[in-house]
Amino acid sequence: MTFGEVLQLYKLMSNKNRESISNEFKCTPTELESWLNGLKFARNKCAHNANVIDLKLKTKTKLRNEWKKYIYIEAKNNQSTGGLSDIIIPMVHLTTKINESFQFNEIQKAINTIGDRDDENAIKLGFANAYASAHAISDMGGHFNQNYNSKQMKNCL
Repeated sequence: MTFGEVLQLYKLMSNKNRESISNEFKCTPTELESWLNGLKFARNKCAHNANVIDLKLKTKTKLRNEWKKYIYIEAKNNQSTGGLSDIIIPMVHLTTKINESFQFNEIQKAINTIGDRDDENAIKLGFANAYASAHAISDMGGHFNQNYNSKQMKNCL
């Protein structure tokens, strides 16, 4: 089954089954469907060699209030920009529920390459600022292997 087919299957399930699955990820069925839709969109963009740096979601993912400190919120409408951070942050949440010891080194390294010490670039990714782009994953419980240079995190500021 493709990722899209799995998502379609989830949408067709009974509310009881959707709730049972979403409970495993410590979220609501609506949140899970929203996050999976965002992941599907990003996956399809990557699979077709599209630019994901300037990604803007048409249908934005459901973001929890505690995550909004990491995400750039537009003053004019009090909403996120629909940037890559709207996919990364829920992905970190889901991944840590599946595998608590998953190593986020490569993802953080890629984020640091773009958002490192530069609020403007971090905002292009949808993060609130460079600090948020450098610390969101670890603040949310994401882990890094011992070889990951913690200095890389500190140098982001």
